[in-house]
Amino acid sequence: NELSGKDGQATKAVGTQAEPAVPIPANPGGLEAIPRPSSAGELSLADAKELWDKFQAFKMAVIARGDYDEINGKKDLNRSGWSKIGTALGISVRIIEREITGSRENLRISFWVRASKGERFVDNVGSAETGDVQGGTGSFHMVETKAYTRAMKRAIADLVGGAETE
Repeated sequence: NELSGKDGQATKAVGTQAEPAVPIPANPGGLEAIPRPSSAGELSLADAKELWDKFQAFKMAVIARGDYDEINGKKDLNRSGWSKIGTALGISVRIIEREITGSRENLRISFWVRASKGERFVDNVGSAETGDVQGGTGSFHMVETKAYTRAMKRAIADLVGGAETE
C-alpha cells in the first residue's frame, strides 16, 4: 500500500464514479430534489450552486455548535463534525499506513487514510509532532490522535468538496 510522495509531500488520489461531486443521499434532513449531473456527468452552474446550497443546509442540519472549534478567529469543523458528516453520507474511512519516527521527546506520527463512498475515494495524509500537542508535552496517544484526526478530516472534506470557507 505504498503512496507516492511519502517523502514529506502530502499526496492524494481521487477516484471517479458517475455521481455528483457532493454525494448527498436522496433526502437528507428533509432536502428535496437534489440536482443530478447530465448523462455527460456535468452539472449546470445553476444546478451546482443549488447543490452546494443544499449541502450547506445539510451540514447545518447534521452538525451542532460543539462540532466547531475556533482557530485564529475562524470557525473550524472539528473531528466530531466531520465524523457526523461522514456517517450521515455513508463515507468509510480506513487507515492505509501509519508511520512513527523520532524519539520519545520528539515524536512524529503520520497517517495515510482513504475516505470512500462507492467507487469514489480520496487518500490524504495527516501528521503530528510532540510539539503540536499540549505545549510540546503530548503523550504518544495525543500525538497519534492528532495525526489521525488531521488525515481523517482532510480526506472526508476533500471527498465531499466541503472544506470550511469561513
